Amino acid sequence: MTGKTRIFISSTYYDLEEIREHMSENITALGHEAVLSEFSSFPVIPSLKAIENCKHNVRENSDIFILIIGQRRGSIDSVTDRSVTNLEYETAKQNGLDIFVFVKQEILDSLQKWKDHPNEDYSAIVDSTEVFRFTHNIQIDQQWILPFTTSNEISEIIKNQLSVRLKELLDRRKEGRLKPTYEFLRESLRAQQIVLDKPKYWEFLLQEELLRTKLTKIRKGYDDLKRGLVQNNSRYLTGTEYVQWLRMKITDFRNIIHLLGIAINEECHSAVGPPGVPGDPIAIQQAADKVANGCEKLLVWETELVFTSAPDDCLEAASLIKGITFPIVEKVSSIADKMSEIFRSIEIEPGREYTLNIKIDPIDWDPFAAKLDQLISKYFG
Repeated sequence: MTGKTRIFISSTYYDLEEIREHMSENITALGHEAVLSEFSSFPVIPSLKAIENCKHNVRENSDIFILIIGQRRGSIDSVTDRSVTNLEYETAKQNGLDIFVFVKQEILDSLQKWKDHPNEDYSAIVDSTEVFRFTHNIQIDQQWILPFTTSNEISEIIKNQLSVRLKELLDRRKEGRLKPTYEFLRESLRAQQIVLDKPKYWEFLLQEELLRTKLTKIRKGYDDLKRGLVQNNSRYLTGTEYVQWLRMKITDFRNIIHLLGIAINEECHSAVGPPGVPGDPIAIQQAADKVANGCEKLLVWETELVFTSAPDDCLEAASLIKGITFPIVEKVSSIADKMSEIFRSIEIEPGREYTLNIKIDPIDWDPFAAKLDQLISKYFG
């Protein structure tokens, strides 16, 4: 690969072929390198499947990621049931690339209608309503979305944005703020920039960004589990084994919730520091890691419940607690959204106290406990 800035173009091919070609010409004219899968210069590892090669190039051979969403969903990965562009976008996000998202104007014009009436016929606009869903998920990620009707609009925006980015990097180098600390090299670019720049309320902005990026991946994991897209080793337990295992699962669940509560209510709070005292970025990162780790343990807990089989009467008990972790992770994930509302949607008033309340509804254990007692009597006498 050359020393030029490498710009990955992600889009469907047949409906956006001319736009891809035009973007390549413009990127090359600006002195950068366009990375497109249809080009002979696109690096290919023969042992990898096509989608894995695309993800590898996003991860290893790209500096900037441009996503263009048109009217087609495009090729689908048979393992995840997601489009190739969706998986490329997720890879770019996970690896902290600068991302520019362009969505065809008529799709954005119809997006709200789809949200309100998802079951209507939209075949005149898109070949699959998953195009709307993908765009909506990008909005949830709070990526900046730019509408387009022609390739010239995209090229002009990219030219201006690259110029702004270069000026920003030069200013940061002059001020000695170019290199992030080692501990944050694997975090998002926005998190790195917050740590370096330390803008006003940086502790809370960093906490919001870290929680959002770390929990997004876990929420996607839950979405896959709900949709039956997770592959895992199944196992079968006898009635006696399953009852013992269920009792251990409940103990594990309560321990995870206890540790998650400490991470949210104590460590996240103390990491930002008291009013007027600078927070500790490493402590903020460690607290966010503990929250994400707790949610990931809940995902593993739920996954094990799905892939463990037993006699029917045992599975009836398990059905009473399947899904109990879903609302918990959703509530925890909403912390970042609520922080975003404070810092991006309203004017911060100096001296005003803001309280963030996350209420997790109590779990009704009685039906499960009654069924478990029956199983204990049956299998243990």
